[in-house]
Amino acid sequence: MVDEIRHVSLIEVEEASRELTLREGIFSGISTGATYMVAMNVAKESDDGIIVFIAPDGGERYLSTVLCNPEKCLECVKKFGLQCSYSDGKPLTRAVEVRDEIMGHAL
Repeated sequence: MVDEIRHVSLIEVEEASRELTLREGIFSGISTGATYMVAMNVAKESDDGIIVFIAPDGGERYLSTVLCNPEKCLECVKKFGLQCSYSDGKPLTRAVEVRDEIMGHAL
């Protein structure tokens, strides 16, 4: 049974996914970004209680998409005041090497 349906935009969902990855270390895809965004909005609207959301996907298949774009990640870091390897605008060299290793194995 569905209690409520919330509509979200792709841009908001991508940003939420980046925030979740950068803030909490949960490497997520856009479906998880959507559930995270809605859960955070519900939490802001609630007076009390516990909010639980399910992370239905991972971020591995998004490595070569705009979701993992370093410039977009840097924008997210600045917007939310986060600390991460994007502090100078470029990912750490080792992070890039790991990403490339994963992408090479995924092909």
